[in-house]
Amino acid sequence: MQLFILPVPNENGLDEWALIELQGDLESKSDDSLSGKLVGDLHYTKSGSPMLIIGHHILHGKIQKLLKPYAVLEKFINSMGKSEYVVKALIKRKLIFNERPKPLVSNVPKK
Repeated sequence: MQLFILPVPNENGLDEWALIELQGDLESKSDDSLSGKLVGDLHYTKSGSPMLIIGHHILHGKIQKLLKPYAVLEKFINSMGKSEYVVKALIKRKLIFNERPKPLVSNVPKK
């Protein structure tokens, strides 16, 4: 499953997005679509490795540069009725989470 995250401003004016690659499926408890909903929190360790927290689970990942960058295009219809495309962002890297999630365990006081 691949997700997009938004934006990191770039020196040339275009935003730089990243692609998130997960192994497996994300399923909602209800039958609702996950489109447009908050799935989890993305953090980075001091060493720069990505960490994704979804519910009570944590996934550790790595950053990989894409061989060929992607362009995010937005389609417009001009006043003459013709389609025009504007580059909104570039995707140059992906965050890969290919390990099984680990449960988050809070500190439980000892008796």
